[in-house]
Amino acid sequence: MLELLRLYAKTESGSWLNDLNAESINVQFISGTEGTRQAVYRPLENTVLLAEDSDPAVLFGSYVHELYHAYQRHKYGLLLYWLLLGLFRPLMERGAKQAELNATEFACNHRLETWKTENGL
Repeated sequence: MLELLRLYAKTESGSWLNDLNAESINVQFISGTEGTRQAVYRPLENTVLLAEDSDPAVLFGSYVHELYHAYQRHKYGLLLYWLLLGLFRPLMERGAKQAELNATEFACNHRLETWKTENGL
């Protein structure tokens, strides 16, 4: 997933990742049910909790969504992040959701291009 993240960071929609040391953020895999809360960012621990998903692109999108929250925390600092999250959660989530959608689309396209290359198309 980190290799895909490095590739995504080279795109326009993933360029914000260049301001974040994503590899320093701990990832812990948890059990979860698809369609329910599958990922969460814990800012005090600088950790992403991530549940498995049968679709790697969806898993990648969930991971990037939470990394966007880590980026927000990095950008604003912990106290301001908590304040903004408390007062403007829909706005903070909007950016993270867009990052998730962009990342999921990127992962799907990457998977398709990899399949084409592997099959000589």
